[in-house]
Amino acid sequence: MTLSDLASLGSLISSVAVLVSLTYLAYQIRQSTKRTRALIQSARVDRLMSQMIGFSERGASPLVEPLARAAAPAGQGIPGLSPRRAGPFATA
Repeated sequence: MTLSDLASLGSLISSVAVLVSLTYLAYQIRQSTKRTRALIQSARVDRLMSQMIGFSERGASPLVEPLARAAAPAGQGIPGLSPRRAGPFATA
């Protein structure tokens, strides 16, 4: 083997090493992205749960009035709401 053959072999080995390292880096980035998205979703759920707990501890929430109106039977207390649209909310 000549020096030129050894240089070519070294170049081939370094190219393979670079490809393996880039593949591993892509895998790490994908895992990091998944973890970050999971942490963000978890923080959203925690924040919403703490708001819901805060609303229940204080009693009435800002949503009580709209929810009460939406749950009212059709034609009672909701001006302009057709019976067809109020159907899912009708309690009568």
